[in-house]
Amino acid sequence: MEILSRSTMRIDRGAELQLYACHEIPHDWIVDPGERRSEACALTEGVFHVVARLADADRGSLPPFSELVIAADTLWP
Repeated sequence: MEILSRSTMRIDRGAELQLYACHEIPHDWIVDPGERRSEACALTEGVFHVVARLADADRGSLPPFSELVIAADTLWP
């Protein structure tokens, strides 16, 4: 899981995801407090792609935890 900050956002979405891909980490969550959004990324053919997103008043799950239901608006103060 990556929690983004303005100072590390490019590294978290760039070099770190590439490093995880090189080590074949199958999933990563990217949490963006500034945008109040959480994204689930999945590794496909060596590249991470956003496969699910929760924001605002969304309620749902993020892969690979399909049974974990998250109310997105409860994550932010």
